[in-house]
Amino acid sequence: MSQIDQDERNSRQLILWGPHGQVAVTNSRIFVLGSDCVATEFLKNIVLHGFGYVTVIDDAIVSDDDLRTNFFVDAEHKGKSRAETVAELLQELNLDSRVTGLNRSPFDLSFISEDPKPNFVVTCGNLKPSFLEELSKVCRANKVHQAHIQTVGFFGSFYIDAGLHEIYEGSNTAKYPLEELRVPNPFPELLEFINSFDFENCSDKEHSHIPSVAVFYKAREAAAKELGVTVDKLSSDQILSQIKKMRRVCIVNNELIAEIGFSEAEEKIYNYMYPRVPSATREVFSLSDKIGEVDEPFWHLVRATQRFYNTNKVLPHYGGCPDLDTSTENFIKIKKIYEEKGEKDWQQVRNDLNEKGVTIDDSTFKRFSQNVWRIGAVNYQTIPELIELKPSPMFENDPKDKNISIIQCIFIAFRKFFEKNGRQPQNTQEDRDSLFAEVKELGVSLDDEQVKKYIQEFSRAKNNLIPSVAATFAAILAEEVTKIAIKQACPVKGVFLYDSMANYAQARW
Repeated sequence: MSQIDQDERNSRQLILWGPHGQVAVTNSRIFVLGSDCVATEFLKNIVLHGFGYVTVIDDAIVSDDDLRTNFFVDAEHKGKSRAETVAELLQELNLDSRVTGLNRSPFDLSFISEDPKPNFVVTCGNLKPSFLEELSKVCRANKVHQAHIQTVGFFGSFYIDAGLHEIYEGSNTAKYPLEELRVPNPFPELLEFINSFDFENCSDKEHSHIPSVAVFYKAREAAAKELGVTVDKLSSDQILSQIKKMRRVCIVNNELIAEIGFSEAEEKIYNYMYPRVPSATREVFSLSDKIGEVDEPFWHLVRATQRFYNTNKVLPHYGGCPDLDTSTENFIKIKKIYEEKGEKDWQQVRNDLNEKGVTIDDSTFKRFSQNVWRIGAVNYQTIPELIELKPSPMFENDPKDKNISIIQCIFIAFRKFFEKNGRQPQNTQEDRDSLFAEVKELGVSLDDEQVKKYIQEFSRAKNNLIPSVAATFAAILAEEVTKIAIKQACPVKGVFLYDSMANYAQARW
């Protein structure tokens, strides 16, 4: 990749996930135990994402099977270390990543205690639950994230354990949420601004530029007075009716002009109607109550924000303001009002933290405060728990969901078979019967004939990989690992299952 291509990629990534995300990816150290088709497809995406340190550990030798399924080996590599071979070719994709191949057993866990230590470990293939449990204990003890991915034929599953994971920029993509205009219950400075507009005596030009926050608030007050009810009893239709009454025909320089603030108030009335705390933020508060005092900057900020909310009944304002249809003069005024509100609220949070002897660096504090309405968190289960997770009865109604439940159970059966027999299941009647018995032992209500059908499909693959399925599924895992590294969006919270025959996938936890 040329320097120009690298610069373009870095610029795109900065736009996509910002400077915090870019730094996180660049500093990430990811170890992959295995170098088969699934592993290399995952690695390809991770390297292209720009992960700074990537290590491949495997003692496998390039074989004829690899030449058919693994795009990161050639005929000239036959008989050589597969880990070293794929690392060499992966390095060519991105010179900014440091890709290392180690020709050693992927079951030797001594790498955890060596420098540089990983912060994410990924395993591949149908592995024994006992090994995954051993690895999980080591990863948890060293605060290392863990993922396991396996595909068989047309089917795939992966499992993620990122510990107690915090999210700064969650799934809400809006940079300036309309709900945070605080129109239903304006704070004093905003109310003063709203009351500064004289709807009756202003000029047509001024009337046409009254911002929607003032239009909504005044219409709601007028509707409540006219109907003799409190504002919380009003419907959106009643407020809309009042907005229409408050409109006027505005003529400036002999031309009819639109009342853009009134139109915006009508369009966004459902965003303005009720005060609300985002559900994701409420979930973080709830999780904070469950986990107690966690000595991490994110959780110190969460608890301080909770205390602010308990006192003020609103979140500290993030300090931003969306574009509003009004005059430049009005917008500058209202934007400053929200900026100053944010500064005031977060100074209160900062003072609270100082009183408790907690110091948060400015970068983290700013990142949290600007995204307080879309923070998130996941308290992951361990990999041993996730690989044994049984389907919930809630998935019994939809046919596609039921088939995903069957796939979920068969992957459990595949691992149990390997644990008990020391070999991978083959396409024999005896092994298929054993897999069916393992599924039945799980005690999940499933259609027996459908289970047998899917076991047949699994067995036909003979534990082999289909490159196209592996590529698609591994790319999905790479995206989830990236989300976790940059602490953005909403990563899979546990298990992800894929049925390529039905082109259907589902996350479960």
